[in-house]
Amino acid sequence: MVCGWYGVGKHTPNISNEDLTPMLKANLATRLLYVVAICLVKFSILVFYHRLDPRRPTRWIVYFLMAWVAALSIVTFFVLLFVCTPPSLFWNPEGQALHPEKCLKQDTQQVFFNINGIMK
Repeated sequence: MVCGWYGVGKHTPNISNEDLTPMLKANLATRLLYVVAICLVKFSILVFYHRLDPRRPTRWIVYFLMAWVAALSIVTFFVLLFVCTPPSLFWNPEGQALHPEKCLKQDTQQVFFNINGIMK
């Protein structure tokens, strides 16, 4: 809701300069919270599977999947957090224009999220 209040969904030229920074901050926070939330949802389903079938092979598969989900979620969280270094460049378009080398290129981000989506 906060992102929408500040202009998510509008065309970029229609977003005022005053709204751009809070919108990008809210966008980053939403991305990070989404990664944590989806990780917890997946863990809850895996715990359910673990309780549903206590046989040894199933337990090992569930443990492997828990490790996979945790590792992938941690990597995704930190890639999102450090898409620009320092993270404050994410919500500072002028800083991104001055230091484009400090942010991941859009093509690189797209490849990461394509691979990430396949692995999840």
